[in-house]
Amino acid sequence: MPQVGSISIIGTDHLENKENNQDSISCDDLGHCQLIIAADGAGSAKKSYIGSQKLVTRLNASLKKLTKSQLKFPVQNKNTIEKKIINTIEDLRKDLLAHAKDNSIPLKAIKEQEGIFSKIKNTINSVPELFRSSSKKTTILSPEETSSLSKRELEKKKFFEDIQKVQAKLKNAIEEKKVQPQAILKSKIAQKKIELEEIKKIEENREEKTDEDANSKKKIQENINEKVYNDLNNLSDENNSIVNEKTDEELLWDYASTLVMIIAGESETLVFHIGDGFAGVAKLEKKDNEEKFSISSQEISEPVNGEYENETRFFVEKNWKENLRVKEIKGDYNFFIVMTDGADPFVINSKRDGLVEMIVTTIYSASMSKDYESLDFILSKVFPIEKVQSLQTDDASLSIIVRP
Repeated sequence: MPQVGSISIIGTDHLENKENNQDSISCDDLGHCQLIIAADGAGSAKKSYIGSQKLVTRLNASLKKLTKSQLKFPVQNKNTIEKKIINTIEDLRKDLLAHAKDNSIPLKAIKEQEGIFSKIKNTINSVPELFRSSSKKTTILSPEETSSLSKRELEKKKFFEDIQKVQAKLKNAIEEKKVQPQAILKSKIAQKKIELEEIKKIEENREEKTDEDANSKKKIQENINEKVYNDLNNLSDENNSIVNEKTDEELLWDYASTLVMIIAGESETLVFHIGDGFAGVAKLEKKDNEEKFSISSQEISEPVNGEYENETRFFVEKNWKENLRVKEIKGDYNFFIVMTDGADPFVINSKRDGLVEMIVTTIYSASMSKDYESLDFILSKVFPIEKVQSLQTDDASLSIIVRP
């Protein structure tokens, strides 16, 4: 039976800076094929961990929708699979861009959804009209309640009910999406409630109706109208000011990530690769009169850098399709691996043209024995966290498939 496993170790740089692991990985055995994916978020992109996570999960879910025969024979169905992958990444790029422009929009189901800040904009537009029309509105009261209230009390009741409607609209706009608003949003709404409560107390404490009192109420109403309107505008503008200064490509850059993926079918394999990291396949066998496994044949997909050696390619780039490499491999290989660049010093040889045989044979031999419960456990022993972090400051992640 095939086995799949993975390991991801956060780099010490990210630990010291209290940052997220920017790598994302997945491994799945579907019976008729196995899928392994690794993605490495760009260190200079502030939301790259989100980009790598979404890239891996979207591709994994999308590929599982293909038919059994398409995945069992991936090379024969290369065009269909490649089209599926391109469409999935294009959809993700659109969703990430929408999320960058309004980060209250959930990434799980982003299409045809309106974010909190968009809803607040709609509320803003309704605020002036709500206050302008307050004098024309009639509060719904029972005859008994109406007769027991003075004209001044009725006016005061309508005034504060109008204010409460604005508060209710804001609250509904936030809670409807079931997401946590930004700290600035919560603090300003909380402050607005405090201000309105203070004004309400002042109004309720007035006992006599005088011309001065009437003018004061009118001035308060006008100030509330202007303050609520301006604060809401500022609230939404603060969220969008930086966004509006960036191009779409600059907004997408925040989610930059590489991609290395293997679809291992029956005697044929497809490798998809954007940027750095490595993918490799190998045939491990026992030679005559030998107890240990050795690599008899192997193929790898190497990293591709950008214009400079320390640059690479990402799925968020405008010309990302030109940087998507697809490699066809045929043969009965029994070891498959994808890795981010942080892991390649441990698995790729010094010439960077093949796998480190000692590491590969150790993993494979252990997986074929009955002494270990899972491939994940084997990988945790081969790559101890403390040892890896003592040698590598970058995140290090890999996913593996082994077959008998």
